[in-house]
Amino acid sequence: MKKLSFLTVAIFAGSIAMAQNTSTTTQNGNANSATIDQDGSGNTSTLTQSSNNTFELNQTGDDNLSNFRQGLYGGNEAYINQLGDRNKVTRGGGALQGTNNLANIDQTGDDNTANVYQDFKDHTLDIDQVGSGNFAKANQDGGVSGSDLIINQVGDNNRSDGGYQNNGYNYSNTQILGSDNLTSTHQDGDGNNITIDITGSGNGNILAGSAGDDYISVSQTSDGNMANIDITGDYNDVNISQDGVGGHTASVMQNGNLNTASVMQDGTGHISTTTQTGNGNIATVTQND
Repeated sequence: MKKLSFLTVAIFAGSIAMAQNTSTTTQNGNANSATIDQDGSGNTSTLTQSSNNTFELNQTGDDNLSNFRQGLYGGNEAYINQLGDRNKVTRGGGALQGTNNLANIDQTGDDNTANVYQDFKDHTLDIDQVGSGNFAKANQDGGVSGSDLIINQVGDNNRSDGGYQNNGYNYSNTQILGSDNLTSTHQDGDGNNITIDITGSGNGNILAGSAGDDYISVSQTSDGNMANIDITGDYNDVNISQDGVGGHTASVMQNGNLNTASVMQDGTGHISTTTQTGNGNIATVTQND
């Protein structure tokens, strides 16, 4: 009986140890606010704040992780909600949230990851992950005016990589409904605009908007499509729409200013390649079965 009692106590003690959540908050400076709510087991929060920052975290589930740092000059706000198991919010790079930056991150499901880097000032970030195994990486760096970055992933095993915004005001909006999709965006300059809308599975997008005031729009409503866009110059415009059964590939390369390329593919397995070098070129491609 004594051995049985000891075993029972040991199991009970082990259960208590497994259920522990961990929160580590370091506040340096004045007027910081941190609210952390952990409901479940094995959840971890690590937070560092330096003057006049606001942080709110809700973790409901098991083994979720949040690692966040708010910078020296204050005015930053971060709101994180994790509902499920093994979701992660991590910070990229050495600096995070410089001045007057806003981050909203919602994770519903299991094994989702958001990697976030906000430096300098006036950036806005919104990441929403619903499903399992999704990955989103956001990098907002530099600039005299802030950039806006939106990533919404509904499904499983989607990857939105990059979200890189540098220098002046840039706007990027990625909407994914499906599974196993890949998007990658890069904005280096002022006034760039990227919009991606995917409904389907197994789509891939590699997008680069450089220099200034370029506009990119990609809409894919089917499975297994690929869009590759590379822009060097100012005031260029790319619009790609791929619908139908799927398996389309569209590639657009622009080197110059004031170029316009429009690609519309509907049906199965179409391939379009457009290269524009110079200024003021216009290309329209339509392919149907």
